[in-house]
Amino acid sequence: MRIMLSLAATAAAALMATAAGATTYIATYSVSAYGGSNGLDIETAYDANNPFSVVLNGNGASTSFDLFDIWTNEGSLDSSDLQHKDITVNFHFTSPGNQSGSVTGDTYGLNGQINEGVVTWDGPLVLNFGGTSLNITLSNQTFNANEDDRHQNNELNSGSWNDADVRATLTQTVTAGVPEPASWALMIGGFGMAGGMLRRRRLTAVTA
Repeated sequence: MRIMLSLAATAAAALMATAAGATTYIATYSVSAYGGSNGLDIETAYDANNPFSVVLNGNGASTSFDLFDIWTNEGSLDSSDLQHKDITVNFHFTSPGNQSGSVTGDTYGLNGQINEGVVTWDGPLVLNFGGTSLNITLSNQTFNANEDDRHQNNELNSGSWNDADVRATLTQTVTAGVPEPASWALMIGGFGMAGGMLRRRRLTAVTA
């Protein structure tokens, strides 16, 4: 009986873990952005561990963290800085499986009431890992903003101390069929009934 109850408890724990969909995601990442004189010169630095590791537990589970810093060392905007230049963040996952993909976007200077650098992203990256899929979105940001009276001279507050943090949001979707709570409750009940039947058989055998 104790053995059967132990098996039932083990099965319950395994089924609850499956139903929760807890998954560890481990990935390296790199950032490729424009650097040059014919556009806004972009600098970046890693903010998160590289590789980073996150655990998401269940369907719709999500987490957000600062992925990298972005800034420019340019002190003013010219016409070429207003052009949109490509930026790409590449991800390579080693857990729960080998998957790679990129999030792409644009960087450019904005000349108006506030002079600043801008990064905008085209859309999320979705990776499939068999039983789960992962949605990765990056936050749009402005950086090196100059909000004082000097904006008429197209000036920026240059340097890394006027940077912005680009945040990554990872959202998990459980795609594999997992038992409903009622289903695994019935299965556990079945283990208990089997244990009870074995116990009664033993008692009958002893009485005989």
